[in-house]
Amino acid sequence: MHQHQHYHMSKETTLTTEQAIRVRQQLSHMYEPLLEHEIALRLKTWLLSFDRAQNVESKSGVLLGINNMHVTGMHLCAQVHNLQPQAYTHFDVQQVYAKAPRLRVHPERLQDMSWTQLQDVLTALQLELKDILRQESGHCHSQIDIGELLVCIMCRAGFFFANKWPSAGNVSDLAFAEVQGNAMHIEQNTAAQFLDCVHSIGSVASMLVQQQHLPELQLDSDTGPDTQTTLSAAQKIYGAICTNISEHHKEVTLDDFYEQSMVCDLYTGSITQYKHRHQAVFHSISQVVYFNWPAYARKRQAGFDDMMQTRAYVNLVPLLREMYPDIPLLYEHNGALHADTHAQYALAWVCVAGYWALVDANTKAFHAKDPIALLAHMLARQAV
Repeated sequence: MHQHQHYHMSKETTLTTEQAIRVRQQLSHMYEPLLEHEIALRLKTWLLSFDRAQNVESKSGVLLGINNMHVTGMHLCAQVHNLQPQAYTHFDVQQVYAKAPRLRVHPERLQDMSWTQLQDVLTALQLELKDILRQESGHCHSQIDIGELLVCIMCRAGFFFANKWPSAGNVSDLAFAEVQGNAMHIEQNTAAQFLDCVHSIGSVASMLVQQQHLPELQLDSDTGPDTQTTLSAAQKIYGAICTNISEHHKEVTLDDFYEQSMVCDLYTGSITQYKHRHQAVFHSISQVVYFNWPAYARKRQAGFDDMMQTRAYVNLVPLLREMYPDIPLLYEHNGALHADTHAQYALAWVCVAGYWALVDANTKAFHAKDPIALLAHMLARQAV
């Protein structure tokens, strides 16, 4: 297997024996016969258990352009299409357009769209996601049912994977994938880009819908942090962080802020797509930003007093990570919302296209309006 070395924040691609066994079990589960009531669970397994960050593979010196997530996603699409669930056969994309007009790129029924038209719809969803799906205080607001739309997009894609990409119907692992030459009507790179986007959007949407929102915390104006003995553990930690966080933490984390602010400006899935398209040379988030916007102007970090007033994640998380370096920050292309990756950490920050959360080792996501309050709550929980 050919390994590319120039890979920013890369994960070790050589699997241990235990990991290899687990991957085989995951693959076996995903290739079992699918029943209609199992679609949601099978989709969840694909989103959580298959690592979109994995390098795309090569076989016999030929770059296939796909990894386990892609191959399994193709098979899942084909399975769902073969089922023809009622949610798909009765799906009316016009109702989606009525709620989110900027998604309207073609007049055809989704069930009749060509491969190119389907890609256009998915790209429109990717570009408009930040307006359609918003992470608000105490809840997640979505203009449309993104889960239903994604499943129907996958169902339509399954027709093309089953009929235009012949090997998709019979592979159970990359080791058995064969390059079909002219018989392959859908290029592997195109399929990979499509599934990178579906997987990223699906993971984010699932996180936002299921994340637990934690209450805000306030400093007691009558007592200093040293005398707050009657407050909850979270309140004490909150007071300590607010007391100790400083201008120094801002100054030493400017590079981290620049990177995180760029990630927040990007579209969901765009880093993973770029990574797999340019795997041999990918080493920096800035490559993706300037690929999308050649005239991109880098954001400026807020003043310390302003950031403490507004409590924006993009401004404060770099400082909080300086204070608590054992809590990593994961992006969509290096393990965010991948179960095996999160199992390595008691807590991990997740930032995908400006959507933020703290995620525990069981891939349960937590959010609060104030990132300092969120961190205080989670540190208190971990200490119990």
